[in-house]
Amino acid sequence: MTFRQATLAAFAAWEQSLAHPAQASSQPPKASESKPTNWLQHAAKLDWTKFPEVEILAGKDRRLWVLRGTLAPLSDILQCVEDGHPVEEVADVFQLDPAQLTRVLKFTGLP
Repeated sequence: MTFRQATLAAFAAWEQSLAHPAQASSQPPKASESKPTNWLQHAAKLDWTKFPEVEILAGKDRRLWVLRGTLAPLSDILQCVEDGHPVEEVADVFQLDPAQLTRVLKFTGLP
């Protein structure tokens, strides 16, 4: 199983758990509930070179922004948050430090 397949499977399992009303109240609030309009577009335009929680992995054919100390692509993480997945779930799926992810989201302007 690839990392992508595992990530998709984890999100599918989470989505399935939301189908049960008894469990819905125990779910943490979604980050998207307080997100400003055009949040992801704003995040894409930020100068990430000024933020120490991310770094560029340079490969032979491309460069990829990741959270520092991980291989987690910043664009994938931000897209998951934009799609409404709870921050705690995103941190778990990408094996991130929740505090680091929270700092990244605050940098983007997400409360």
